[in-house]
Amino acid sequence: MKLITRNTDYAIRILVTMARRQDEACSTAGYIHRDLGISLSFVRKIMQQLGKRGLLKSCKGKGGGFRIGRPPQEINIIEIITATQGPLRFNDCDDRPQSCRNWHTCLMRGALKEVERCVNGELNKITLASLVAVNKVLLRPRIPVKMFTATKR
Repeated sequence: MKLITRNTDYAIRILVTMARRQDEACSTAGYIHRDLGISLSFVRKIMQQLGKRGLLKSCKGKGGGFRIGRPPQEINIIEIITATQGPLRFNDCDDRPQSCRNWHTCLMRGALKEVERCVNGELNKITLASLVAVNKVLLRPRIPVKMFTATKR
């Protein structure tokens, strides 16, 4: 079972890139495609999805594209997951109890619901701003390492 789909992973990467550029002009799908190495058609599809959910806002006119829809500290990972793959669920017992003849006597339903609640709660704490901060650390230039050579005695 995958918790986060490829579509969601790319959406998070796109939003981190857009959040890093929030003070700059709008970003085009072409820019994101080149920066992240994701296929252009996939970037366009994801950006449209994110735009429909208000996570991105479109910029009209010459030099148009998209920009981040809200401040990065107001966007959490669970919202991105929901926008791209629907609500994060570990089973569909509560949505469709009629689909299981053991619904009333199920030993796992309550436990899985609690795990789901905990996972959703933890993902709700992770904001786009926190991912941008981590991304800045990862992209920081490395300190050059001096090369040492053995000397003959």
